[in-house]
Amino acid sequence: MDYHEYGEGASKSKILTIMVVDIAGYTRITAGLGRKTFDELHNVFDRITTNVCSKYGGWIVKKVGDSFIVVFESANDCLYCASELQERFEETNKSTKSKNPIRIKIAVNTGEVIIKDNDIYGDAVNLAAKLEKLTKPGEIYFTQAVYLAMNKNEVSYQYLGTRRIKGFGYPIKIFKVRRIHEEGIEKWVFLKRVTWKIFKFLLMVAALAAIGWLVYNNQSLILSWIDRFYGWAYELVARNIDKLR
Repeated sequence: MDYHEYGEGASKSKILTIMVVDIAGYTRITAGLGRKTFDELHNVFDRITTNVCSKYGGWIVKKVGDSFIVVFESANDCLYCASELQERFEETNKSTKSKNPIRIKIAVNTGEVIIKDNDIYGDAVNLAAKLEKLTKPGEIYFTQAVYLAMNKNEVSYQYLGTRRIKGFGYPIKIFKVRRIHEEGIEKWVFLKRVTWKIFKFLLMVAALAAIGWLVYNNQSLILSWIDRFYGWAYELVARNIDKLR
């Protein structure tokens, strides 16, 4: 699709997937920057975002401050793009060892948008922008509309539950993209839990075996202990009965 066919003139509407890319903690990061460092930060942000979005066929509608608004025809292409953006920024932060690493958060929504004068409007756009405010740094959140539109066999995801978002009179179901390192962590946690359960089971079996061995090899001793216990219990009960008389 040639998005530039929707230039000046009458508005058009189309169902698209909207992606909002935002720098996490932007105000804090830029508060103490000089102009040169400020320009360098934006140059890196702009270069990586534009290159990766172009690779997946995204139309960069506009950049507002530290946020890009990008649209795609395919929900899956949008989520692939979002995942690569997170990876590229993480790689850049590691390789440059910058004092001002760029961590991004990405929100995605699918819906009907109005396209006019090379800009987009509508509830679908507003929801994507508001979802970005809920998204954690390094994460990719998306709505149920994206979930219904995407090929679920191609993207690993996790359901986060519902949220109330201002301006929308119904709860919004939110999902997030599960990235490779998260899957590795979850597998490690699962193996740790299973290993601990196996250890506790083996410990219980060993304890029961030890008790069994003691009972078998020290029957007379154990019987004498039991006899003493009952004798002590009998005397205790008898004394208390005498007190009550």
